[in-house]
Amino acid sequence: MGILVNESQIGGGGPSNTSRNIGDIFYTTRTDNSLNGAVECNGSQYNFSDFDSNLQSLFDDGKLPYIPIGEFDEMVTNQGGCDSFGYGTNELIIYPVTYMFGSTPRTLCYTNITNWYEVERDYYDKLLNVKVYDKDTHEELVGYYLKYIPETDCFYVYNNSDENMYGADSVYPERDGEPITLPTGGEFQATTYFKVPKKLSRVLVRTQKPTEDNNYTWFNLYSDGWCEQGGRVNATNGRSGYTVTLLIEMNNLNYNAITSLANSSYSTTGMAAVPKTSTTINLYNDQSGGRLMTWQVIGYANSVEYTKDKWNYQNVQVERPMIQLFNSTTDTAVATCNQVLADVSALNQGDYVIETQLPTEDNNYSWYRLYKSGWVEQGKFRNMMDAGANVTCMLIIPMKDTNYFVTGVYDTNTTAISSLSRIGVGTKTTQSFQMRTEGGQYSWEVKGFSNITN
Repeated sequence: MGILVNESQIGGGGPSNTSRNIGDIFYTTRTDNSLNGAVECNGSQYNFSDFDSNLQSLFDDGKLPYIPIGEFDEMVTNQGGCDSFGYGTNELIIYPVTYMFGSTPRTLCYTNITNWYEVERDYYDKLLNVKVYDKDTHEELVGYYLKYIPETDCFYVYNNSDENMYGADSVYPERDGEPITLPTGGEFQATTYFKVPKKLSRVLVRTQKPTEDNNYTWFNLYSDGWCEQGGRVNATNGRSGYTVTLLIEMNNLNYNAITSLANSSYSTTGMAAVPKTSTTINLYNDQSGGRLMTWQVIGYANSVEYTKDKWNYQNVQVERPMIQLFNSTTDTAVATCNQVLADVSALNQGDYVIETQLPTEDNNYSWYRLYKSGWVEQGKFRNMMDAGANVTCMLIIPMKDTNYFVTGVYDTNTTAISSLSRIGVGTKTTQSFQMRTEGGQYSWEVKGFSNITN
């Protein structure tokens, strides 16, 4: 059945049988782990033998992008994902080659092959694609080769200059000693397995926007468990503290809790967010009068909060990236796709980081994470500020407008909370904002949409 466009039919006239190219990445609202020859882009590892396709030849012919698996794993660990496949390795395993010195075996060199009898040979019985490596430096001895002599049923190592035997009579593979794995940077070695790309997608699965009905509390919960939540309270209890019950239960106490004044005046108040539990924080107000304060908690939620049965499909668009591994439009084509060699470490994600800066001494400990959607998180650690001064803090990434969230905290290595913890946030622009403090070291953080569009 076709589609009518301006009284002209597109398609139709026969049974529908569409398919994608191997390596195509697409997004779907389906929740299947495998679907018509495609699997999730989650970095999982598979055997080539699990697929009746020419996938490995596409790698070898340079028709699919890949990086060595060691680099793939490092990128996933450091950056959260990788858009290329993981295939092959730069770790070369070499095996000792020994000869008999009297009755004692000694290592002469190393090679990249153990079973020499199965190696292809040329007309002169020279072993093809067998390389020789120095026994001490492990560097390749370019031009050196192994040769089989049928008359003696022995192997010999020859050098590259005068075609003489190298250092010994007949030699033996792996007669003594252990194999050596050369570090990353060695020769590329094909593998019998591969890893699919892991798309940097952090899908928002539950959310609550701040409204008058919910007392301006909010949260964003993502499919990997990352949670941002906050609100505002009128801390009227003075120095005795004010307990806030979190909207989303946190996984443990390893989350950040930050507080600030809810208005833009320079009135200051001491504040803290301790003690805390997985379900509560305690706001501390060092003045006896009430203060309208905001709070924010950032970290990983308890796993019960982001199971799939709690995903809100009605209010949040959930799309999962998948990649085609072989061509088929039947369910039987994915029978072996579930034979993964590694567990999936996390659920897939939606928006993702495209640029980041880590805090270092060279950049005065300023940092940011810029997402594809334009959302940005940025801040600076331990910024020295003078007491009573209206200090202008320059943003690292300019913001879209002034509707961004600013928090600041007195940052000290001691556990004492003093009047130095007083802080106020004043005039905001898209390039900067002002803070007024009692002096000392302060850290600040800004969240919102940047003026960068993608």
